[in-house]
Amino acid sequence: MIIPETIKANAISLQNIGVNDVAWLRLDALALLKTLEGSAIAVLGGDVLKKERENYQYNYDNWSSDIKPGEQWAAYAARSRKETQDYIESYPDNGNGEYIYCLIFTEKPTLEQLQKMNEC
Repeated sequence: MIIPETIKANAISLQNIGVNDVAWLRLDALALLKTLEGSAIAVLGGDVLKKERENYQYNYDNWSSDIKPGEQWAAYAARSRKETQDYIESYPDNGNGEYIYCLIFTEKPTLEQLQKMNEC
């Protein structure tokens, strides 16, 4: 997955809390989702982290998008990105950097997802 440099530069590392991943402020997360429109990249879900003193910590708010029986990958990828966008936009975040969003992406289905795609 190629992330535009302007968005990649704004990624917030989670290594200081022992997690080998990154997260984004609301506007950056939404901009990243916009760049993925029309792609086959799905968002399996994600986590919200809240700033506590100098570090962000998981606040246990999260979302997920599961593939539906018979749903094709392209449709699932588009729906999962839309559900992620809706979750982030509706989250009570005033945009002051208090919250960040860690998104979990995938470019291809798992075996379980393949099985669901073939269910009718």
